[in-house]
Amino acid sequence: MLTPEYLDKLPDRVVELYSELEIRILEDMSRRIVKMEQFTDTALWQLWKLEQIGAEREFILSQLQRMTGKTQGEINALLEDASEETLLYDDRIYRAADLNPVAVAKSKPLQQVIAAGLKKTMRLFENLTGTTANTATRQFENTLDNAYMDVVSGAFSYQEAIRRAVKMLAGSGIDAIQYPTGHVDKMDVAVRRAVLTGVNQTAAQMQTARMEEMGCDL
Repeated sequence: MLTPEYLDKLPDRVVELYSELEIRILEDMSRRIVKMEQFTDTALWQLWKLEQIGAEREFILSQLQRMTGKTQGEINALLEDASEETLLYDDRIYRAADLNPVAVAKSKPLQQVIAAGLKKTMRLFENLTGTTANTATRQFENTLDNAYMDVVSGAFSYQEAIRRAVKMLAGSGIDAIQYPTGHVDKMDVAVRRAVLTGVNQTAAQMQTARMEEMGCDL
């Protein structure tokens, strides 16, 4: 059984890793925005913008893919720890009934559950990589367009438009998922949800697998 307090802190390490990645992505976006020239020809502006959008998407995708690989070890450790924690209470009941549950590390069925949970959770992160690359790239494109319109409208100088754009990005953070309703989840929210979904599903399956090991059907 996993307590709310335990679950609340569980994703912190993975969220921290992605927060560091978010900073790198924001820095790269800002670097490109600062290089935005004061185009007077709309066609040249559109060409430059498309080049920057394509390059930024590749950067975001490569960084996320690298982070997904790094995250796998963290997720595996979380699942193992959560499995031990969730069976702590259950195993006391089994022992009180004169049963002898083996350690998680020595149980092949339980290890198979953890392996399956890791695989499923990493699919969540792989999906997150794709959605974040698309959503964050649109966010970058919108920021470029806003900065350009600020300049050509005459409302702001080139330098003011750049500062506004960078400040807006830094203040909002990276968009990870945009729903049809228009609601947007930021990266930290999406990462936390993915971790908790994987852990909770695996923990429930661990309890079922332990019941089968102990020959219990209730």
